[in-house]
This record gives sequence, C-alpha cells and structure tokens, in this order.
Amino acid sequence: MLDYWKQNYKRLLLDILFFLIFFVVFQLSGITVADWIYPLILCIALFIVYTIVDYMRFRQKKLELRNAIDSLDFQEEKFSPYDEISAAYNEVIQSINLFYGQKLEAYKQSNISHKEYVLLWSHQIKTPLTALQLMIQKLDNPLPFREQLFHIQRYVDMMLRFLKLDSMQNDLHISRFSIDETIRKTLRYLRPLFISSKTAVDLQSIDMQITSDPGIIEFVLEQLLSNAIKYGGKQVSIYVKEDTLVIADKGIGIDGTDLPLIWNKGFASQNASLGQKSSGIGLFLVSEMLKALNHQISVESEKNVGTKFMIRF
Repeated sequence: MLDYWKQNYKRLLLDILFFLIFFVVFQLSGITVADWIYPLILCIALFIVYTIVDYMRFRQKKLELRNAIDSLDFQEEKFSPYDEISAAYNEVIQSINLFYGQKLEAYKQSNISHKEYVLLWSHQIKTPLTALQLMIQKLDNPLPFREQLFHIQRYVDMMLRFLKLDSMQNDLHISRFSIDETIRKTLRYLRPLFISSKTAVDLQSIDMQITSDPGIIEFVLEQLLSNAIKYGGKQVSIYVKEDTLVIADKGIGIDGTDLPLIWNKGFASQNASLGQKSSGIGLFLVSEMLKALNHQISVESEKNVGTKFMIRF
C-alpha cells in the first residue's frame, strides 16, 4: 500500500486541494454544511471505490512484474496492460525479447557448429596419430616419441570428453564389471609413462564388482594415475579400503589452500604442488563425470608426504 501512495501522492494532494477550494468557496458563498454534506459523502465514497479498484490493478501489475523477474519469464501473455504507458512498456519488453532471442539463437547455432567442427577434427586427428604410432615402432629408440604421442592422444581424448560433458547423461553405458580388470587395462595403457618416469606400482588384490560406465571409469583412472606419475614421487599404490578405491602416492602433495579448488574448471596451482603447466581440466572432468554416475571422490594430501584420491562407488 505504501508503494501505491508513493506513486500516487500527487493525485491525493490534488484531490485534497480541490476539496479545500470547494470548502472555501462554499463558506464564502454562505452555503450551509447541510446543503453540501451529502455531495461530499458521495464524492468521498466514489474516491474510496476508485482508489480500491486502482490499488488492486496496481498490486496485480506489481505482482506480475515480480513473478516475471523471479522466473525470468518476460513473455507478453504474462503481462496485462495497466494503462497506455504500461502497454507501451510491454511493447518495449517484447522488442527486447525478440532482439536478444535472435541473438541467443544465432549464438546457439554458432556454438553447435563450433562443437561439431571440433568433434570432427578430434575424430579425424586420430588417423594420423595411429599412423605415427606405427611409424614410431620402427625407430631404434621409440620410447621418447611414444611418450609424447601418448600425451597428444590423451589431450585429444580429454577435449572430446569436455565437449560431450553437457550431454553425458545421454551417453552413459551402465554395466556391472570388475574394477580390477579396468585398473589393469588402464595400467597397460599408461605403461609408457610408468616406464619413462621409472614409477613403480603397488597394485594390491582388488576383488570388487561395480555398476558404472566402464569407459568413464577408465578415463577417471587415467587422469588420477597420470597425475600420480607426474607428482607421485616414483611410487603409486592402488588398493581398496572399506569399499573405497584408493590411489595413493608419496609425492610432493597438494598445498592445503589448493585442496578445495582442485576440482574447479581451469584451476591451476601457482605453487609446486600441481605445477603451472596444469590445464585445470582433468580433475574437473573427473569430478563432473563421477558426480553424473553418483559416485563420490575425495582427496587427502600433505605437503611433501603424498596424496590419496579415494573413490566410493
């Protein structure tokens, strides 16, 4: 009600002024109170009725605007014209909706075209990468070249995963499988990194069946194990503790101030814990993918002691 009177105080003051003018004129003309009391009561009654109706329209319009702001829905049918000015404002709003709707649609189309091109490029680049891998095998010392080629393949795969992140729920392939077999498969894939870095693996017996997406779990293991190789101090342990898969290393560890941030997209530590060359995408993808599968991941780390990544399926 206060907002209504703030907006209509000029009209109220004008009504009071008119009343005072008529009162003074009646008094100067010698018209008695009995002669103008009934018209006064009628005018007051009409004023009250008009004010109530006008306030209800004002309140309805304000409610429509508040709902539109809260829901971010500014469609024309959501608004009822209050007067000619509000009708004109409605037209302005619809013009803005149309303009930015066209801009948004153009952006969506551009984004779709960009993603389609990058996806096509990512698939096409695999052919020359495979050819290079075959050519490298003929070299006398293929290991350094194989390691760099391996990194390129991983980055391409990471980019594909990142591009498909928004639609990942539609691409899940859930099955029940042995996590031990998946770990061993991942270790074979990462073998060039383990050899070149001279990192030892302590793989304990893991008798665990899980229900998940095998491809995503392989990717998660690749990311965690490659990080362990890079920062793990030449020793990586893989074991199960209380139905939780643990990937532990004895490396440089992660600074305590960085721990809550390592899952953020694009985060790259500025200290020696994660290195300035970190893309900040790998652990973000790990977190998002496991979240989509309803798995939980946590981390414990101590500077210059080591790091433990724990996955609860």
